[in-house]
Amino acid sequence: ALRSGADCVGIHAYGGYLTDQFLTRRWNTRTDAYGGSLENRARFLTELIAICKEEGGADFPVIVKFTPDHYMDGEGYRAIDEGIELAKLIVAAGADALHVDAGCHENWPNAMPPAGMQQMTLQSRSAKIIRSVVDVPVMTHGRFGDVDKAEAALRDGVCDIAVIGRGLLADPDLPNKVLSGRPDTIRPCISCNEGCIARVYNGETATCALNPRCGHEDGSIDIPPAAHPKKILVVGAGPAGLTIAVLLARWGYDITIFDARDKIGGVMRYGIPNYRLPDSVLDDFQYHHLDLKGIRFRPNTAIGKTITIDDLFRDGYKSVFIGAGLWKANAMHIKGETLGNVAFGIDYLANSKAFHLGSDIAVIGVGNSAMDCARTAIRNGARHVTCYARRDETCISASEYEVRYAKLEGVGFRFCKAPVEIRENGLICRDTVKGEDGKFTQVEGSETFYPHTGVIVSVSQGSENSLVKTTTGIETNQRGLLTVNEDGSTTREGVFAGGD
Repeated sequence: ALRSGADCVGIHAYGGYLTDQFLTRRWNTRTDAYGGSLENRARFLTELIAICKEEGGADFPVIVKFTPDHYMDGEGYRAIDEGIELAKLIVAAGADALHVDAGCHENWPNAMPPAGMQQMTLQSRSAKIIRSVVDVPVMTHGRFGDVDKAEAALRDGVCDIAVIGRGLLADPDLPNKVLSGRPDTIRPCISCNEGCIARVYNGETATCALNPRCGHEDGSIDIPPAAHPKKILVVGAGPAGLTIAVLLARWGYDITIFDARDKIGGVMRYGIPNYRLPDSVLDDFQYHHLDLKGIRFRPNTAIGKTITIDDLFRDGYKSVFIGAGLWKANAMHIKGETLGNVAFGIDYLANSKAFHLGSDIAVIGVGNSAMDCARTAIRNGARHVTCYARRDETCISASEYEVRYAKLEGVGFRFCKAPVEIRENGLICRDTVKGEDGKFTQVEGSETFYPHTGVIVSVSQGSENSLVKTTTGIETNQRGLLTVNEDGSTTREGVFAGGD
């Protein structure tokens, strides 16, 4: 750190990593000088602090990031009382500042708060307590990419320094925008944990759902400004359409967006629950990134019905980008699917309050959309929600952390159950078994009735085909999706496509 010119050094002693494993009775079963009492368990950390101070000198700050409360009920996890004593030990050992975290790998949503968690994160709760018992600066994090939350934490005595991590992936210029009085131009982190946390956990390079340059700072995806700006039409105001529209406008192109719905966002507004992505984020995006940049938005306009691709070229558009998404629910084609107590997942998420499915709901499917449906149903008042899967638990298609969130909120799961009929008072499933070839087959005669007041069918979506039917020269694959080359071009000249 000294040779590299760093201004300070940080020791990671949090969240179940190595140093926290020494600190925590749950993982530290040693019987020597590094195990047993809190002082012994802290010895590894205090010796690290001493080495850093010896090498760096008294004026070289050492910051220790630690977890005063794991927020776990099991034996041996740390609670706040011991966390307070640990904080005092760390400061006495020479730490110049404390960075307070919360949770651990066993409940990592607490450590990396996603959209939908409480406004005051567990980090802030712990930090305020620790700040009251030590005499060194206390810093913490937890969705402070929302500058209002960061300023509130400082104002309310939660911490002395508000730390921002994921927010800087979404907008690396965030500090400069705050300093120059332009906080309204910050590209917000929505705490989706998709491009950053999920990808890193899978051993991939971190990216950001809202910042396409994240992970490509070398300029590999940059396009030079247009020498001769052209008139471009973007079909669909979802993630793909909005991204390409903003980028093309930045490079000098004249952009118009058409969307079949009345507001921008696509699946972000009509397919992702509001507790995960508030509509206000999308409304701010429209003002700052469309309205102020002169990008025109034409709502309630579906291409392929009254207006066709040919009409667009006739009216002077030089290229068309199609990012219309997948809005057609796939049916299972089983008896009872048309009953009044049944909803398709994509329709339910678009306006869940419009459906009255009762207090005991079955969700057919175990993908990310199914998890959203289940968690939304709970927020809408359902007392019991159960997800059904044709295959076993190893075949869940939803992200691991989405399943964890659902389980934490009380969603149940039934595996190896193939729905064969929906009734007004429940669901009939047939058991499935896994063969030597890895395929699951239904067991004849194993039909079982499961009582439910409502059923949500969330087994994937497909594309609407009206656009394809009315456009000559465009080819599709077996799933009905547009065939594209590596550069996104379709088989129709001047027509490009991307997204789902």
